[in-house]
This record gives sequence, structure tokens and C-alpha cells, in this order.
Amino acid sequence: MNHWLSGVTSSMEFTEVFARGVEGVDPLSPSEAAWFRFTIFEIFKVAEDMHFQHDEGILDAAQWNGWRWVFAQYLASPGGRSFWEVGNEAFSPRFNAFYQSLQPSSTFKRGGALLEPRTP
Repeated sequence: MNHWLSGVTSSMEFTEVFARGVEGVDPLSPSEAAWFRFTIFEIFKVAEDMHFQHDEGILDAAQWNGWRWVFAQYLASPGGRSFWEVGNEAFSPRFNAFYQSLQPSSTFKRGGALLEPRTP
């Protein structure tokens, strides 16, 4: 998990490209779109592994529930859905079923809300 996070946060430029990509890949340049797709693929692969670990009883529910929320944000985002349309075959049938179980319209928080602090 830390590997992809360090890539996203290694520079302000990458952070901005990732934030724009989550909102949708169409406004990105070809090189930005390629970087975003590689990064979101890595995030989804980590999600798939953690999902598998949870299903197998290795990762407990308390740990999985927090990560599930984070992954659901990316899976349900416009950029995540755009990647998923062409990349879902790279994932197991079990993880594909998990993806299908998400409710995109009620999950994705626009405008970077995922990383913004909550207000009391």
C-alpha cells in the first residue's frame, strides 16, 4: 500500500495528476493518463489482495472495513470506472463481484473529499 501512496505523494505534480484523474481521464494529457492508469491499476491490485486476505480470514473485519471504504472511493470514481471498463479482466472473478457490489452513486466523494479532514 505504501508503494503506490509514495508514488502519488512524491510530488505535487503527481498528486495533482492523480486528483484530476480520479475525477476523469479525459482532461489528462496522454502521458498523464498513462501514469494515472498505471497508478489506479496498482491501487486496485492492492485492493484485490486485501479483499482476498479478508475473505480468507487473514485480514480482520476492522482492518478491512477502513480499507474497503478507501478502495470503494477509487473504484466508484469516474477515473476508476473508466479504468475498470477496460481493465477488469486483470482481476479475479471474486474481486469483479466485489466491484459489482459497490454503489457508485452513493460512494464517490467529489472534489478530493477522500483526503480532506472532516469538520465537526
